[in-house]
Amino acid sequence: MTLLSLPELGNKVHALILDGEPRVGKNIVGQLVAAKLEREKAFDEYDCCKIDMSRGEKGIQVRKLQMDLYAKLSRGEVRKICDPKEGRSELEKLFRRQEKPSLIFFDDSHKPNDLNRLLPVGDLK
Repeated sequence: MTLLSLPELGNKVHALILDGEPRVGKNIVGQLVAAKLEREKAFDEYDCCKIDMSRGEKGIQVRKLQMDLYAKLSRGEVRKICDPKEGRSELEKLFRRQEKPSLIFFDDSHKPNDLNRLLPVGDLK
């Protein structure tokens, strides 16, 4: 399990990345962490969302995931994203203007490169 902070965005974005072999309990661990954070009222301090990366595993539709992430973190604002580079730019703008930091749970991310194409900055490993 990795807790990722993106200092390039002023530590306003945190991502919980659960990785490992299939069927070892990553989803259960994620659910337990989310339940604990909810009990501790951490969600009052963060804009939180969960992104299911399993959609379109063969040729993941990065821009669709970016639009989904944008809509969830902006509380429903729809943003048309034409390509992943534009999506990363739009997400960076959103992260910078948010008042609360973001906590993002990525579910079923099998390849670090998936997140590199999705998020606005950094090389995630």
